[in-house]
Amino acid sequence: MDKEKAEVALLLKELGGRYAIPRKKAVEALAQIGTPAVVGLINKLKDGSPVAQEAAAEALECIGSRVARAAVRGWRVQRGETLPDEPDMRGEDATV
Repeated sequence: MDKEKAEVALLLKELGGRYAIPRKKAVEALAQIGTPAVVGLINKLKDGSPVAQEAAAEALECIGSRVARAAVRGWRVQRGETLPDEPDMRGEDATV
């Protein structure tokens, strides 16, 4: 178990890395690890690095658990993104 925690910590650090290929490999590895990586990935959504945030969101979407999906949805809403099942009504009268 400690080995897995160490691996997750190392992979989470790589999400904010400078190079795309190791970052992508970290996303894939974290997605394969699944549930044990979810808490760390959710914390990464609060990282100061937009690159790390995007990578964490990608890994969480791959994991696809209810908690992972909810975290990504909340993160996207907080960023002001329009979600696929919601029409873009910014600047329009929504009281039609």
